[in-house]
Amino acid sequence: MKKPITLSLWLLCWACPVFAAESKSPAMVIDGHLTEPVWKNLPAEKLTPSEAGVPAEIGGEIRAMVIGRYLYIGARLPEPTGRVTARLIGRNPSWEDEDLLRILCGADIGYTDRILEINPWGAYSVEKAVHVGSHFLDLYPYSQENSASQVIVKGATKFLVATSIAEREWTVEAVVPLNELSAPSSERMMIRVERIRAARPGTPQEQWHWPEHGPAAKIPALPSKWDEPPPAFHPQPIGNMEPPLQSGLTASLPSIESAWDDMAWRNVPAWKLLRNEPNPRFPRFPTEVKALHDGHSLAIFARCVEPSEPVARVKENDGPVNHDDNFQVYLATSGSAYAQFVVNSTGYLLDSVGFFGGERLSRAREWTSGARVSARREAGAWTVRLDIPLEPVAKILGEDGVPSEWRVLFRRDRRGRSDEPQEESDLPVTNSDTALCTPRYRRLQLLEAAPSDLSSFPQPAPPAGLAALDGRVLSAEDRKKVSLPSMLRRQLETQFNQASDAVRRDWEQVNTRDDWERFRDKRISALEATLGEFPPRTPLGTRITNEFEGNGYRRQNLIYESRPGMWVTADLYLPSTPRGPMPGIVIVHSHHRPKSQAELQDMGILWARAHCAVLIMDQIGHGERIQNYPWNREPYHSRYIMGMQLYLAGESLLKWMVWDVMRGIDLLLERKEVNPEQIILVGAVAAGGEPVAVTAALDRRVAAVAPFNFGLAEPEWGEWESTRCLENTLVDQLFPWIISASIVPRHLFYANEMGWEHYKDDPAWARDQKVFALFGVPDNLDKAYGFGDFPGPGECANIGPSQRQTLYPALNRWFGIPIPASEPDDRRPESELAALTPAIARELKVPPLHDLVLQVAVSKLKSARAEMAQLSQDERRQELRKRLAAKLGDIEPNPNLEATVCWTKPFDGADIEAVALETETGIIVPVLVLRPGHAANRKIPLVVAIDQGGKERLLSQHPEEIQELLNAGIGVCLADVRGTGETTSEMRRGLNSEEESSAATEFMLGNTLLGARLKDLRSVLAYLSSRPDVDGRKLGLWGDSFAPVNPPRFPLDELIGWQVGPDIEYQGEPMGGLLALLGGLYEDKVCAIAARRGLAAYSSVLEDQFAYVPNDVIVPGILEVADVADIAAALAPRPLLVESFVDGRNRVAPQAELQERFAQVFQSYRAISSRLRVRTESQEPILTRWLVQVLK
Repeated sequence: MKKPITLSLWLLCWACPVFAAESKSPAMVIDGHLTEPVWKNLPAEKLTPSEAGVPAEIGGEIRAMVIGRYLYIGARLPEPTGRVTARLIGRNPSWEDEDLLRILCGADIGYTDRILEINPWGAYSVEKAVHVGSHFLDLYPYSQENSASQVIVKGATKFLVATSIAEREWTVEAVVPLNELSAPSSERMMIRVERIRAARPGTPQEQWHWPEHGPAAKIPALPSKWDEPPPAFHPQPIGNMEPPLQSGLTASLPSIESAWDDMAWRNVPAWKLLRNEPNPRFPRFPTEVKALHDGHSLAIFARCVEPSEPVARVKENDGPVNHDDNFQVYLATSGSAYAQFVVNSTGYLLDSVGFFGGERLSRAREWTSGARVSARREAGAWTVRLDIPLEPVAKILGEDGVPSEWRVLFRRDRRGRSDEPQEESDLPVTNSDTALCTPRYRRLQLLEAAPSDLSSFPQPAPPAGLAALDGRVLSAEDRKKVSLPSMLRRQLETQFNQASDAVRRDWEQVNTRDDWERFRDKRISALEATLGEFPPRTPLGTRITNEFEGNGYRRQNLIYESRPGMWVTADLYLPSTPRGPMPGIVIVHSHHRPKSQAELQDMGILWARAHCAVLIMDQIGHGERIQNYPWNREPYHSRYIMGMQLYLAGESLLKWMVWDVMRGIDLLLERKEVNPEQIILVGAVAAGGEPVAVTAALDRRVAAVAPFNFGLAEPEWGEWESTRCLENTLVDQLFPWIISASIVPRHLFYANEMGWEHYKDDPAWARDQKVFALFGVPDNLDKAYGFGDFPGPGECANIGPSQRQTLYPALNRWFGIPIPASEPDDRRPESELAALTPAIARELKVPPLHDLVLQVAVSKLKSARAEMAQLSQDERRQELRKRLAAKLGDIEPNPNLEATVCWTKPFDGADIEAVALETETGIIVPVLVLRPGHAANRKIPLVVAIDQGGKERLLSQHPEEIQELLNAGIGVCLADVRGTGETTSEMRRGLNSEEESSAATEFMLGNTLLGARLKDLRSVLAYLSSRPDVDGRKLGLWGDSFAPVNPPRFPLDELIGWQVGPDIEYQGEPMGGLLALLGGLYEDKVCAIAARRGLAAYSSVLEDQFAYVPNDVIVPGILEVADVADIAAALAPRPLLVESFVDGRNRVAPQAELQERFAQVFQSYRAISSRLRVRTESQEPILTRWLVQVLK
């Protein structure tokens, strides 16, 4: 090993002041704050950029010293964005691409060195630095060369690590025991420190190091004794802050067959689970849990109320019992890993383990825990007893022994029935769609006290009064009869099938080339209209940032500007010696992996060797063009936010992807050696096929296209990824096979990922063959496919060897591209394929996508407002109604709706009538009409209240306000517009929820779910106006939200697809407020509007790369017409109350921000200012008292 560099004079000077200042060893508290005087007296050392272009000013600083037998390291690390790129917690996690401080430390004897890596949340790993050999040099382990191997060291608990995250920096305090380094004394310690700042939007990974020169520096030792006591250790708590649960000790566990009420369990506290939702309520089907331990095993007893027969199909251990009614337990220690136990009602167990982290990283692995299970059915419930052996669980989680404190999550999952949606209950409530969120688990202490001696556990109080009312309108029998939870999906399926039938009927009339062209042109014209006009072509400004000369090919890493500010990172593969015209191939990757992935490299290399120019770009949001985090699956989930933002601006993610591809073709054609008649597009499986198919349909320069996994006869059902279910797909019949086949007589691959047997019978293949035959070019159509079933070994990340083998013959036949004799075996490290260097990123200042979209939206909105400003107030209102209706879809109320009174009863001083309204065929809107008990035989004013959570939420969260209206002689109507409240399909509101799917399907039908709900609300108002007991001149609207709001900032924002970090990000639910405003706009009969926690501005959703609003309130193109303030301004002169409105990140908009966003609202009410209230919090008069004032 090379010896460390000789100490320079500056190092000795650095140490001297500290020695003078400290006459005795300082008292140290390791809490991550660096507040002790010794840290302040110790001179800081700046971290030095490790690459050109990395900004020195944000590298941070470190301090280090030795006191007694401990090495102390402190660091201050600036973070100008205010967001950290890190989510892992605990000891020895499975690292992702995170912000890290990397400390290499050891005594100068060598071979005992340790590598300590720390992230902003205090997660850390301890590894052994192994001897490194590189070429002809024997390198010191502190070299920046990659180590040959690194071994995780056990006993990581002996290393003390604490961190703190502030608004613009994060700090580290770490303590390394010198005994762990086999250090002979405190004077011989060497360290090297590296900071890694993970990639951000527009900025690649950046690195800094210290010392600036040389591999390591010696650390000064303060005067102290070797046996000094260890420092106090008080790390910041991470995640769940609730008081810990406590499990008492028993000498021996009760019999596994013991019952819930047996003497052995009677004195054990029972914990109640709550619904896994914001502001959680008691579940409709309650669950209680008890726990005991004997020092060796943890006994967990759960009682699950179930009036009907449990769903229990699985009859074997380690089967998919999570698809049955089930009870789940998750255990963690430090939080870097978890152990999972899932039991169904018949006692079959699924036990597994996994790491905490991303969606793929945290996938459970099979494991046999040795747990014992007993389940039994009793009257009205089923119970589960689960005895978990603690030692094997602790060991699999990385512990050296059995800890006394754990992290725990209890979950009960009751599967949906025809009369009830799925219900998920938790302790603690995680507000995550996944249970694999260890920071949100609750602490569980295994105490040595008896269960009867434990402190009492506070239980939530049961609801009372109106809050306890079961507000469901339909009986259990009626709910089952109409299958209420699936009502909305059935109605959408009907429209979906009608569109499919219409295409089939029209296709059956296609018998000639002219027939096909009429059939095709109508739909492709509609596709062009849906996408809208593409931007003007501007100079690409192509810059080659790096070049590599390979065997028979060369690669250029480059960037180009597809539109002003939109920089595309790409790799261009070329023959080593180009000769004559050659085909140009553009490959669009999948949502799995970006341009540097192995299969993509293979295609670039093999086709470049076959004398082609091959361009492989990063799609928006992926690779070097990330818009959120660089972690696996995060770019995929980012498509949700990007798609939503682009829709609001009247654009689409698919359109922007297509434009990038078209500009990629421009780039190829700027090269004289590329044959313009031989442009080939290849779209990878899983979302690469859509953009290349649409590009080929619209750009006649494309000679051939292979859109993998796109081109089947039927479109996909609506989902959150908008590129797969484009707006107007159903209403305009933009079916995949039509788009693909539209390129005839050019060349097409009917391309799919798996085996041919899965696709050969799809009607699309026969239709494609017929179309190409009509044009007399059947040879211009071919098929490409892989092998096997899905899921299975035939799957690929982009386009694997088996899929490529089916492309080669046709490409040879059509374009003379040689069939490769073998597949490449000389892929390069992915880091070599990076095009965006820190220096170039700093020069270009690449804007994030949301900034570019906001510019587009603001420009369109400004034009719309300028047009509206020419009109009078009444004309503006009428024009706004017209323009918004074109965006919202079918919003007209049903004047002849059917109303069925289901039940009536007096309750808590009110007369309640439950009515089912059929607002259109197949859509039932359950409403409760509450009349003051003393208001018989007279017409009363009435307020219609709307909330995403429906009637039940309004009753549970606002019973006093509802009662106040009733006491004032004002009636209240609580309405569940479609898909809310009683008609909801499931509790979950995540990416894969039914409501998300319904919103996307409405877009495909040319409608919006918000518009459909407005139709329901207007129908309810029409019904109420016709009632003889309602004063139709005094109708008010009250729109509300049950969702808690978020704080002004999060250190870590998360995408809705995988929210597992320490902080709960609440999704806003502004539907109620938006419907109140829209209902007031379209219904003149409404004389007062009050909205709470509505959306302050749709444009605010475009102001950050994160957004916490659901897709069901999105209106494509609304910012081409108006924003929320335009709607509110049009309500004048009617009384309007706006309270606690939120921005796109579900944060209450400050008053100054509201003043700016609502400037035109204040202008509209300037002469009648007393009728307008805009405020950031509840104040007198509270919302319902204000309604009383204006209605009475």
